[in-house]
Amino acid sequence: MEARIRDLVPNTLHLYRRSRPAVSLGYFQKVESDVDLDFCKDRDISIVRRVSGGSAIYTDDRQLVYAAVLKGDLGSVPDSYERICGAVILGLGFAGIKATFKPVNDILVGGKKVSGSAQLRRQGAVLQHGTILVDADFDRMFRALKVPEEKYRSRGLTHPVQKMTTLKKEGFSQGLTALRDAVAKGFAESFGVDIRESDLTAFEKGLVKKLVREKYGTDKWNFRI
Repeated sequence: MEARIRDLVPNTLHLYRRSRPAVSLGYFQKVESDVDLDFCKDRDISIVRRVSGGSAIYTDDRQLVYAAVLKGDLGSVPDSYERICGAVILGLGFAGIKATFKPVNDILVGGKKVSGSAQLRRQGAVLQHGTILVDADFDRMFRALKVPEEKYRSRGLTHPVQKMTTLKKEGFSQGLTALRDAVAKGFAESFGVDIRESDLTAFEKGLVKKLVREKYGTDKWNFRI
């Protein structure tokens, strides 16, 4: 995002998987009330606080994570969520999965959540990142996370997993590489651009190391609340 703000790179779509299971905390969340720290420690699940808001999520190598960093007129926050999620939905369609958008920031398959996202706006740039549940160990996920009972009971649920699904459960069997390519195609067609694969720039690589060393790799940042 910093590189895009400085116009050192074009609009960028980053697609990746976790090499190690992780809980990603929203900017304002409290660690002890939202994460089972003992469970995460025992199972080597890392904890990192992101700069965007929203709820804590658990991810591992069975999910595809995307981050889109864009400059341009994307409209209001709700409009931009719909447009960027629409690109993901188009990509899922190319992979044979029919999905729908649920405001403000969710994607549903078969009426159940398969992807959520969070957003940050800074100096004319928009960063939206989200997770696509290709497959998941929901038991492990909801042991790592502490989801307040009233949050899902108020929706008539006995467990938060009742409103969630995975692409695998919905019949997708092509694999993460095929899904990655389909999502990239969805962004290309949705935004009317050609996507060129490339590596991070030297500026970005240097900034990554600095941010990990001084911010995202520190307990002072990750456990500050």
